[in-house]
Amino acid sequence: MKKKILYCVLMLILLIFLVNQFICSFIFIDGESMSPNLNNGETKLLFKNNIGNIKRFDIVVFKSNSSSDLIVKRIIGLPGDYISYRNNQLFVNNNRVEETFLSNLSDMNPDYLTQDFSTNKINLNHYFVLGDNRQISDDSRVFGEIDQADIIGTVK
Repeated sequence: MKKKILYCVLMLILLIFLVNQFICSFIFIDGESMSPNLNNGETKLLFKNNIGNIKRFDIVVFKSNSSSDLIVKRIIGLPGDYISYRNNQLFVNNNRVEETFLSNLSDMNPDYLTQDFSTNKINLNHYFVLGDNRQISDDSRVFGEIDQADIIGTVK
């Protein structure tokens, strides 16, 4: 009986480990760069199995090139896109794109949006990311495009 219980406990530990490594885990939000959509101190689910299906406006977690930290940002530009921001409006390939997740922010506080900028064509297997709290976020405007290989998963 004790062997059976020990076996079940070990299998449960193995299952939890495998799920955590390959399917999903928890991520702790540390900082205000994604507020108010993701707030400092929140815990969210990180899904690791859909990296090949990343879409514009997905929230992703990726490895920092300069430290061991994990970074949480929103995908704005996909491979091959040209991104620009003019007069608090996002343009993708010169077409205006609505950022519905920021609609309340821009009405309440235009400081949440960003100064004008534009990018070169985004490289293959790379993405342009921004924090939702544009005024304080260090993102692709600072460190450039992120490589798909550095993306760990998406936050839901």
